Amino acid sequence: MKNVLWYVIGVLCGVLVMMMHESDTAQLEAEEGIEVVEAQDVNKPLPGLKMFDTPQSSVPVKYLQITEIYPSGEAEAREVEKIGTNYINRDIKVLILPKEGENFYTNQIVTISSTQKAQRVGEYNTGYSILPVVRITNK
Repeated sequence: MKNVLWYVIGVLCGVLVMMMHESDTAQLEAEEGIEVVEAQDVNKPLPGLKMFDTPQSSVPVKYLQITEIYPSGEAEAREVEKIGTNYINRDIKVLILPKEGENFYTNQIVTISSTQKAQRVGEYNTGYSILPVVRITNK
């Protein structure tokens, strides 16, 4: 019985040490504003990105919130719905291609106006899902 008790105490101590290490690392990154991004040639195409020869149908979205930005400029985004001053997450996820000279920012809300559309121009295989690749264009 004593051996089982010592085993459980050892496991709990190990879990506690790992949680403290993760917390300290996350806190240092937050305090210093550092985000580690794997180095990638900005002119190199994103692995898993497949462009269509001709644009396909539009993706029916009005607001997109940037969730992840790649060093090459593309950004993963999730559809959000504006309710009052709040944005509620929806199901559609896409990869947005930037316009010339355009930069995206984490949590940025991209508004697709009534004169624009999110034109589907390709697919992006993330390794665990396939996202439509869109370019914001005029209708």
